[in-house]
Amino acid sequence: MKNWTTEKGSRIYKVAGGQSNAYLVVTAAHKLLIDTSTSAAQKNLKKNLQELSFGNKESDYIVLTHSHYDHCQNAAAIKDETGCSIIMSKEAERSVAEGYTPIPAGTMPITKLIVSIGSKGPAKNLRYKPFKVNTLITETYRPFKDNSITIIPSPGHSADSLSIIVDQEIALVGDTMFGIFRKSIYPPFCDDTDVMIKSWKRLLETECSLFLPGHGTAITRKRLENQYSKHKN
Repeated sequence: MKNWTTEKGSRIYKVAGGQSNAYLVVTAAHKLLIDTSTSAAQKNLKKNLQELSFGNKESDYIVLTHSHYDHCQNAAAIKDETGCSIIMSKEAERSVAEGYTPIPAGTMPITKLIVSIGSKGPAKNLRYKPFKVNTLITETYRPFKDNSITIIPSPGHSADSLSIIVDQEIALVGDTMFGIFRKSIYPPFCDDTDVMIKSWKRLLETECSLFLPGHGTAITRKRLENQYSKHKN
């Protein structure tokens, strides 16, 4: 498994890839599963989590960057099996209770067409099993006394988007930025682009030097700075 280590010793493992990334953050005292990918990735995800001994309901958590199906389709199954608590934005409360979150607006011609087709009715594969969130947050949240983890709202792609900052060095950003394009980190879907750019600014105000997205490969601070300069008003 590809992994990254902070100067303070926290390790981040990429435990699912393909359509959507999921990461396991391992600190000195806790493990946090960041997103759960799609149902197609469930077998490999569970295998990797087992290898990394994830699942202690007293010390391990699931943190969902937002409620789109490709990030939370396995959340209910993993919660049921492990008993681990789920942390999420309060903006997601209604969606996860229903097991469906609409696709955001398209930001390019092809994605605008996809959204237009999807608006005729929610496709079955965009749904997920409803689940209960244990901790709903509305502002910056530090779940542990050692402050190794900071969770901040980073809306724009969706109203419920969160980013998880590890040791003030590495941020896991969900779909706030994409790592699949060679010249851009701009999401192909986004509910509010102006708000998203402000979230980029907020992430730049942290000390993070690396940003791990929900899709694609890692994004450097320099690349984010360049993209922010290009798109800011």
